[in-house]
Amino acid sequence: MTLLGRIQAHGSEEAAFECNDCKTLQCVRCEVELHHQEHLRNHDRVPVGPGHVPYCDNCKETYPQWE
Repeated sequence: MTLLGRIQAHGSEEAAFECNDCKTLQCVRCEVELHHQEHLRNHDRVPVGPGHVPYCDNCKETYPQWE
């Protein structure tokens, strides 16, 4: 199974935001968790359109064995 297939099968999310300061893509859940932190709140984030691939960078890091 491909990395994308494994991410989809395990419920990881499509990227919804790109953070220009973190230089990562985040799903809605990870974006909220990450940028809720005081020192990250003012990061410049841009919405990403639906169907964007690759998926959330943070979700991929949760499953490093997939790389």
